Amino acid sequence: MMHVSLVITTYNWPEALSLCLESAARQTLLPAEVMVADDGSDERTKAVVDRFRERVSFPVKHIWQENRGYRLAVVCNRALAICQGNYVVQVEGDAVLHRRFLEDHAAAAAEGYFVSGDRACMEERLMRKVLETGSEAGVSWYVSGVRQRAKAYRAVWLSRLMCRYGTDSFRCGSGCNLAFWRDDLWCANGYDESLEGWGREKEDLTHRLMRLGIRKRTLRFAGIMYRLWCPVQQEAPSFARNDLRPLLPISDGPAVCRNGICKPEAVAPLRVLKSLS
Repeated sequence: MMHVSLVITTYNWPEALSLCLESAARQTLLPAEVMVADDGSDERTKAVVDRFRERVSFPVKHIWQENRGYRLAVVCNRALAICQGNYVVQVEGDAVLHRRFLEDHAAAAAEGYFVSGDRACMEERLMRKVLETGSEAGVSWYVSGVRQRAKAYRAVWLSRLMCRYGTDSFRCGSGCNLAFWRDDLWCANGYDESLEGWGREKEDLTHRLMRLGIRKRTLRFAGIMYRLWCPVQQEAPSFARNDLRPLLPISDGPAVCRNGICKPEAVAPLRVLKSLS
């Protein structure tokens, strides 16, 4: 039986995180747990998580680490290390999830595959309206202010057709919408924590999963999410540095990173935690 752990990464945008959490609580398929992976936010984020935890029936865990620069890989590994679900869906805390988001991901899951979804974006004026009202009610693919409308259109039959076959491309069409079997993540030893700074930690993980024989399924026309705003990213110096390994051929390089969920100094071998029964 599938039990979905929803991992939400966040940093110092509590208003957006609150909307993301509320959309998680309205899912047609509720998560077995929600893990908020917090890369050093202040007390406002903790307050949002605490209030949300009191109102929902599923466990909500807040995994916080000290703010020492962008260390997404580290906090994600800390969350993955204590996940209890056997399937992990990972999103970012500035996203609002369609109410069938987790249901669609569960339908797309298959042994031997990870899933890469996509996202639509809100223009700034729509984002401000949603944040001011504290509700994304009425936001849909046809609403003014939604960019990449095709990515917000849900068509289950078309999604299943496109998702039937895997692909050998390791690129995460959108790194803010990913899903993995937890056992596969443990086999790859999770994220490589030596990749500090913004960029490429997710591509590195998916590259290593494919070296293990795990293929990618692309989720389109389902698993819909809306990013509150998608400004053009300025490439940080770390992006160019971190870009080197994921560009290697699939056959090159290790499948298991040394500095991942299990650290080099760990005596015990890699292991897979017992899933919820």
